[in-house]
Amino acid sequence: MKIILSLISLIFLISIPIASADIVGKVTYVVDGDTVDINQTRIRFSLVDTPERGEAGYKEAKDFVKSLCLGKSAYVNLDDEQPRKSFGRVIGVITCDNRNVNEMLIINNLAKIRTEYCSVSEFYDESWANPCQECKRK
Repeated sequence: MKIILSLISLIFLISIPIASADIVGKVTYVVDGDTVDINQTRIRFSLVDTPERGEAGYKEAKDFVKSLCLGKSAYVNLDDEQPRKSFGRVIGVITCDNRNVNEMLIINNLAKIRTEYCSVSEFYDESWANPCQECKRK
């Protein structure tokens, strides 16, 4: 009986989304190192910029995100100060396997911070977005 109750409790806890998640779903496609599809919604990683197709580091960044996220559940904390970017993409911080993927890209030197967006991002003061802290907010 204790085992059954423990399993029910575990299933309940796993099913509760992270409190800050605005979007919860499965990553079905990795577009590149800083863009994924979740629930048929294209999501751009806030403040993070990875190399574009044809540039050095493109494949490494994309493969890294695939290894962390593809086919797995993800949580997105939308950037409330810039809800949409060009191309109609939603912008946010992505969490896969309980890891902040935006931060992991920076830590692993697969991306850089787009400082021109620091003044319009709610995540400007996160530790992984350190270059933003040197910029002034508008």
